[in-house]
Amino acid sequence: MMSHKSRRYREIVVVFAKYGFGLIRPFSSRDSIEEKAGMFDADMGSASGRASRGGRLRHALEELGPTFIKLGQLLSVRRDIFPADIIEELRKLQDSVQPFSFLEVKSIIEDELNDKLENIYTEFCESPVAAASIAQVHRAKLHSGTQVAVKVQRPEIEQIIHLDLEILKGIARWLDRHAKYGESYNFSGMVADFESTINNELDFTKEGENADTFRKNFSQDEGIFVPQV
Repeated sequence: MMSHKSRRYREIVVVFAKYGFGLIRPFSSRDSIEEKAGMFDADMGSASGRASRGGRLRHALEELGPTFIKLGQLLSVRRDIFPADIIEELRKLQDSVQPFSFLEVKSIIEDELNDKLENIYTEFCESPVAAASIAQVHRAKLHSGTQVAVKVQRPEIEQIIHLDLEILKGIARWLDRHAKYGESYNFSGMVADFESTINNELDFTKEGENADTFRKNFSQDEGIFVPQV
């Protein structure tokens, strides 16, 4: 039976193959023959159509979800690695996605705060005002009458991102050892920087502390307003 990591890697391979790209196979030689055989059985390029290579790469990253969308956004400034046509497409990557259900939102809030939603808020808008790959935001009102924005992390997003990061680290190590430009670009270093960036986005406590620091630093500037977190 395939592990979660092997299944996710297979999914990544299949999606890239669908858009006309090949992928390396950086897993251990101890993996079973069945696992190895299943890695490259995709219909190569079946969804590539006439789209440009940059367009195909963007669509593949979008289909693979939050980790790869954010990786593409990070790589969109690396003109030292990618040609202009790919950079142009990577810059189009959008972080907006379909919202998750209010029932999930309610469950997450009640589990985190150990109380019923109605005991925390007098009003809570079930439809989010914004939904992105890591979290979504809802309008609400506290019992004190204060209007607030409630940011709720997507279910299991940390586990998904951490699994993808483990796979990306394996690919990066393979590229560093075997790719023509591995020594020049330090792919493992790129993934480490990306891991630090995305982990910061997952840490809402740190995000709140940073916002409070920013608010205090600019408290005397009438042209800047930062809400209290």
